[in-house]
Amino acid sequence: MSRSVNLVECEIFDRQQISESNCREAERQNSAIEAGIAGLNYDKIMYVDPKTPYPVTLLLGTKADPELEIETAPSDDQVTQTISGFQLSDFMAIELTGDGFTIEPRGEVQKRLVGDRQESWRWMVSPTVTGKRRLEVKIKTKICIDGKCVEKNKKPKYYPVEVVVKPKPISESILGGLSTLQKILVALASVVAAAAGLWAALRKFNQS
Repeated sequence: MSRSVNLVECEIFDRQQISESNCREAERQNSAIEAGIAGLNYDKIMYVDPKTPYPVTLLLGTKADPELEIETAPSDDQVTQTISGFQLSDFMAIELTGDGFTIEPRGEVQKRLVGDRQESWRWMVSPTVTGKRRLEVKIKTKICIDGKCVEKNKKPKYYPVEVVVKPKPISESILGGLSTLQKILVALASVVAAAAGLWAALRKFNQS
């Protein structure tokens, strides 16, 4: 005598009827994925400097590779959140966006995942506008249970960034406020001072 299967309308599967145990598994995966989205490594303070983009990394998985941990270790001005120990879906597509940023992905945006491995997404981010900005992580995931699959757009995650103007070296700041004639005089004074120092050194050498 075959055992009857208790079917339920599963919210995760858009209210499709699947077994109660499979629905619980789908809910578990969905909750785990939701928790794992928080794993973002980025600088919370950025300077407007197109020559120096900032690396941003999102890391997911049950175990982080040691080399990857070293590579993405935060500096003093970075904020990092890491989540581990969860089941990943069949695939996950992640997009990083932000108003006032130029963002270039490094590698594939969509990846097919295995339950017990870690994956990472990387971008190079260049701020273009100063002020209080934010980066937005958009996630599209796919969960498959017993031959049935459903795609879900997860709730976006937002990460605040303070974008400021990169301070100039003191010498550049001083010269920046001088006229052309004043800059020429400063340059001449530097040459004269250097020549005087050389002359004094030669006299001391000849007297010894």
